[in-house]
Amino acid sequence: MSEAFKRKVKGTVMEIDRYLPELTESFEPVASEAWPDARLMDRFPDQVIFDNYSPLLEQYALDAHKYNLSTILKNVRLSDDTVYCLVDASLPDNVQHQDVSAAILYPELEEFNRVCYVASRVTAHDAELFVIRSAITLATQQDNCKKIYIFTDLIALAC
Repeated sequence: MSEAFKRKVKGTVMEIDRYLPELTESFEPVASEAWPDARLMDRFPDQVIFDNYSPLLEQYALDAHKYNLSTILKNVRLSDDTVYCLVDASLPDNVQHQDVSAAILYPELEEFNRVCYVASRVTAHDAELFVIRSAITLATQQDNCKKIYIFTDLIALAC
């Protein structure tokens, strides 16, 4: 790609090319966290439950799914040893704006923490994964937290 063409092309990939020599953080392609038995699902397979939701559900199945989620939420709110977290990330179409990740945490009925992070220029999946991790970290800091429910729209990331 010519230098004149590079100056015309805008976006995250071009910025990475420009700022790559300035990076100081080292990257480990074979990090210890990436080995089998180090992930949450490897260590606690019986304690993590995922709701299998498909956006392609027909209307009657969607109504049943909404009722099921309402029942889960009602039961979670009644439990005094459970923290439930609502997480989401928003990636704007305009490249001039940055991604935002947000989480709201509740033990029982009262909100105890609301966080919002500017994730800069990342993918939506990275921002969602970050906010899931942040919500779990904040939830585990609560006294008497034995269960954590995460409500997210990107279930593949939580697995």
